[in-house]
Amino acid sequence: LSEFADLLMETGPAWTFVLAFLETDWLQGFFMPTGPVMIFTSALLAEAGQPWWPVFVAALVGGGLGDSLHFWIGRRLGARVAQAPGRLGRMAQRHLPRAQALFESRPAFAVTMARLVSFVRTLTPGVAGAAGLPYRVFLPFDLLGLLGWATLYVGIGVLAGENWEQVSRTIGTGWLVLFVVLGMIFWRRTRKRKPASC
Repeated sequence: LSEFADLLMETGPAWTFVLAFLETDWLQGFFMPTGPVMIFTSALLAEAGQPWWPVFVAALVGGGLGDSLHFWIGRRLGARVAQAPGRLGRMAQRHLPRAQALFESRPAFAVTMARLVSFVRTLTPGVAGAAGLPYRVFLPFDLLGLLGWATLYVGIGVLAGENWEQVSRTIGTGWLVLFVVLGMIFWRRTRKRKPASC
């Protein structure tokens, strides 16, 4: 466990970038646990007295690039999906007009707040592109949402890291790391169930 923690401290920012970039991929986004990696890495870095800002920057850059890429994928393929035969096409025809109306009337709410919700942030960039939301409107609200998202998860990690030493003295570092790893597994399984229930 201590070796795993050391490895995560070294590679955590890189993993944060990759996972944040992939999180808005419709195929992989539901299985990318970016949040727990951000929290755990930030906590370890804060506890060790090392700078946590690389995790924050990696989340912003990775998430921003992923969101923009999938916005343009949605813009390019949205009409084709709506015209596709079968269930996917029918769903797109039914929901795209509603999404378009929401993005036109409340872009700040639709884009910024969506970034803070796990399942929703995976779909929002592509749907925004498909719904015809102008990129000049999408980008600033997406950046605002990214700032809130990264601040939330990294902030939780930093606060946990500042209290890590006291907690680890009480229950032992090994048990604490095991508890956090099990928590990440539980969070990931809970997240997998959400799409099935929607």
